[in-house]
Amino acid sequence: MGGAKVSVETSVETRSTEAESDSLEAALRHEGMRITAPRRRLLAAFVGCRRLITAQELYRGMDRGVGEATVYRLLNALCRLDKARRYVVGDGEIAYLYCGNSHHHHAICLDCGGVEEIACPLSRPPD
Repeated sequence: MGGAKVSVETSVETRSTEAESDSLEAALRHEGMRITAPRRRLLAAFVGCRRLITAQELYRGMDRGVGEATVYRLLNALCRLDKARRYVVGDGEIAYLYCGNSHHHHAICLDCGGVEEIACPLSRPPD
């Protein structure tokens, strides 16, 4: 995490489906957040990131149309909605991880921050 330069691709194929994106946007609107084009790009970049990422890394990877405060507001809203988790990384920095809709666990590499999702065999599908 420290000083490593990270490329955040906004055009990457994300793990979310179109329905999940619509659901996320609806939940964020319900939180009082407007879904602007920059927020949509930011959301796609975060959802597509398959590792822990700090707000600063995410911010630095975005274009000039996305403000730093927007990054923090979006990440905090996603945490309130249980769509993201906060983790304290080695040097005390806060890193975030997108969690999506399914119940699962995470295996997180302590060296690179890479994440593998592990399905929970005890969880049942939503009613």
